[in-house]
Amino acid sequence: MYNFDHLTEEELLNIEGGIEPITVGIGLGSLFISAVKIGYDFGRDLARRGR
Repeated sequence: MYNFDHLTEEELLNIEGGIEPITVGIGLGSLFISAVKIGYDFGRDLARRGR
């Protein structure tokens, strides 16, 4: 029988599969959408001011 209380962090990551690619994809997608919205709001504000 294995003693799971003696596993290192690296072994735990190997068992769990590390960071899931779907989590990374969702995170990068959220950052991209946020950046586009900030750019859109900034451009709209500049256009409204006539610059």
